[in-house]
Amino acid sequence: MDKIIQYDLLGWIVLPPLLGSFINGLIHLIYIKKEQKPKTLSALIAIIASALTFILTLIVWKDLLQYPEGSILKQKLWDWITVGGFNISLSFQFDALTSVMLLFITFVATLIHIYSVGYMHEDEGFIKFFSYLNLFLFSMLTLVLGDNLIVLFIGWEGVGLCSYLLISFWFTDKEKAEAGKKAFITNRIGDAGFLVGIFILLNVLGTVTFTDLMAQKEVLASIATIVGIALFIGATGKSAQIPLYVWLPDAMAGPTPVSALIHAATMVTAGVYLVARMNFLYILTPVASTIVATIGVITAFFAATIAIAQYDIKKVLAYSTVSQLGYMFLGVGVGAYTAGIFHVMTHAFFKALLFLGAGSVIHALHHEQDIRNMGGLIKKIPITAWTFIIAWLAIAGIPPFAGFFSKDEILWKALSIENHVIPWLPKFYYIVGIITAILTAFYMSRLVILTFLGEYRGNKQNHDHHTHHEIKEYPIMYIPLIVLAVFSAIAGFVGIPHVLGGHNYIEHYLSSVVVVPEGHNVPHEYEIPLMILSVILAIIGILIAFWVFLWKKEISEAIANRYRSLKQLLENKYYIDEIYEALILKPIRKFADQIAYKMIDFFIIDGFVNGLGPFLYGVGSRLRIIHNGKIQTYIVLMYLGFVMLLYLFLFQI
Repeated sequence: MDKIIQYDLLGWIVLPPLLGSFINGLIHLIYIKKEQKPKTLSALIAIIASALTFILTLIVWKDLLQYPEGSILKQKLWDWITVGGFNISLSFQFDALTSVMLLFITFVATLIHIYSVGYMHEDEGFIKFFSYLNLFLFSMLTLVLGDNLIVLFIGWEGVGLCSYLLISFWFTDKEKAEAGKKAFITNRIGDAGFLVGIFILLNVLGTVTFTDLMAQKEVLASIATIVGIALFIGATGKSAQIPLYVWLPDAMAGPTPVSALIHAATMVTAGVYLVARMNFLYILTPVASTIVATIGVITAFFAATIAIAQYDIKKVLAYSTVSQLGYMFLGVGVGAYTAGIFHVMTHAFFKALLFLGAGSVIHALHHEQDIRNMGGLIKKIPITAWTFIIAWLAIAGIPPFAGFFSKDEILWKALSIENHVIPWLPKFYYIVGIITAILTAFYMSRLVILTFLGEYRGNKQNHDHHTHHEIKEYPIMYIPLIVLAVFSAIAGFVGIPHVLGGHNYIEHYLSSVVVVPEGHNVPHEYEIPLMILSVILAIIGILIAFWVFLWKKEISEAIANRYRSLKQLLENKYYIDEIYEALILKPIRKFADQIAYKMIDFFIIDGFVNGLGPFLYGVGSRLRIIHNGKIQTYIVLMYLGFVMLLYLFLFQI
């Protein structure tokens, strides 16, 4: 059993962003009707709160490293729910997995806070935005630090609430308000599955504390499949997997820093973290694990095909996020939990960089998001362009950038780890995964080419576009890009595999927390050839994109004309939203209107409430005739009542 050490600093980690959110909320309310607002003070409060959390995480991590491998730091704040012998405490824990998550979450979040100062400086809701941003960080920290599923779920719901507030931040725009509502409702559907899993664990084991659950593996094995599937349903909502992925592309309606925070470091990684945290449960259920991996790899491919045909710069990155999350679930689904978390970490750096880079482009072009109206921007915003290119190489899987190591580790594990449910699935996982890698290299290259290379196309449009000399970038926005570019380039070195002479430090570090699967059906000598194959295929995907979108543009136009129906299908995202509308949402609205409202609410409930008064009035009117003031009538009624009571008494005897 891992060594549990009582530690008093964990509660302090979540405190700065909570206080920052509260203080900025007060400032917003005080200055809501005033023209001059203390924006600098607000930004400083939010940034310092986020930076303090990062510093505290470093301090706690340093303390953790001083203890034996596998140690868990715990802090119980107070007993929260106590009913009879049942007790849930508000407690935090900090172990190897927690440290990896918190280090990149707090670091990337701090950079996004700094970037937001430049991006949001003209917005009227500047102070409110930073209050929400701090609250979002607080919720994610609570989620990761929770030592039981109930505390984790509080953070889980917190990030759901904050995503709603931030996605629909510009709620006066109906489209943006609808996007926030869509994210909130879709996540609630997944959360219902999460709650079912928690209830089953409570009923059978009487606990949802991670260390207690690990100690009852024999009992846990009997319910592992149903609980694993239920928890994964929650993860499909939060981490945007089929069929609950539809909210995430629409989440682009929010400010770009929000997109970076949601898609890179926080909310969408929560589902992957949940599966990795519950690895001791999923290792007991090959069926649930197979479902996780299969949904993951299908989602990865599905979203990548949609990304090929999108023209909104943020929509391309949104579907890229859905696809990359699919890779992460493939990793944790096949049992390679360390590889999945490794990709969560590297993805946080290069995807945050991609979104913030996209935000810099949008800001420079005064809110233009259509890549068809861009081009040649490498000349005007070079720092944004070159940092974006580093992130592109990382996500495309080109060595030695970060994405290469983590993605290749997942593909290798997906092929080499045996599947005890369907033996041929590892080959299926690998083939679909490698095809998705080619598609990723292709659509990301398309994005880079149409945005930064060639000639600027914005001036050729009929509507008002901005000329070259107006396009510029700002230091407070590109400094975080440079920092993220460095980590996008070097973060993969913590996971250099043994076959390349590395020590795979992250796998070794996390092995004290997560289960390392046994049994491989592919010899290790195939690892380097498969690695070379994945790089070659990624380069082919890049070259094809350059060929059809830069060197021979007429080819892309010819292909688009020839396969117009397929292009339209991909542009419209397989019409999934329309299918959901027709098969699910429209019938529910009709049921709500005809049955729930007109019959149950209006006819039954309102009918009962509205009819109760007239009914009682009518009864009173009828009974009033016996209250006529005549003594004889009252005596007769009393006599009849007495006779009735006597009869009932005698009859009962």
